[in-house]
Formats: sequence, C-alpha cells, structure tokens
Amino acid sequence: MKVRARFSENQPAYRYFPLKDGSADVFIYSFVEEVIEEGETSFIYDMNEFKVKQDEITEKMIKKNPMDYIDYSNEEYNASLEERVSAMEDAVMELSEVIFNG
Repeated sequence: MKVRARFSENQPAYRYFPLKDGSADVFIYSFVEEVIEEGETSFIYDMNEFKVKQDEITEKMIKKNPMDYIDYSNEEYNASLEERVSAMEDAVMELSEVIFNG
C-alpha cells in the first residue's frame, strides 16, 4: 500500500530484507520533495512496503527497476497495521545497527 512518508535523511530507491522464512520485506521509495521547516530539513517520499516470497520477487528484480513496484500489492501477505509497524521498527533497528556499527 503506497503512502507518503517524511524522513530526516534521503532514502535509497529500495530496501530488500530477506527473512529466514523465505519471504522478504520490501520497501520502495520515490522522492517527492525536500522541505525545510524551522531550520530542519525533511525529505518527503511516496513509499510502498510489502512482503513477498523471495523466490517470486528477488532483490535482483527490484534492483532492476524499483519504480515497477511502487504500486505493488500482495494480498497474500496483507499484514495488519500492528504487524507492519513492527516490521518497520525491526527494519529501522537493523539500519541503525549498520549505520552506527559500520
């Protein structure tokens, strides 16, 4: 499901997180605009997040053209809001570990 999101840093075109169960959490980012409010810079993106089986949609497929998936929806993995928030929290924690420990 595509949503508009605000970030404090620029985002990559996509993020692909393979999971142990054979699925993957995928995040697609499409830059919209840069906003400066009260001296703080924010980056606005259209963002799509979905879960797929790794053997159906590979990272190689996403990397080839991420914008092909900006409106992608997979009903099989239609997660609840709580599950989606939890997945986003996990992704943020993984990303911060990479940033601060890398």
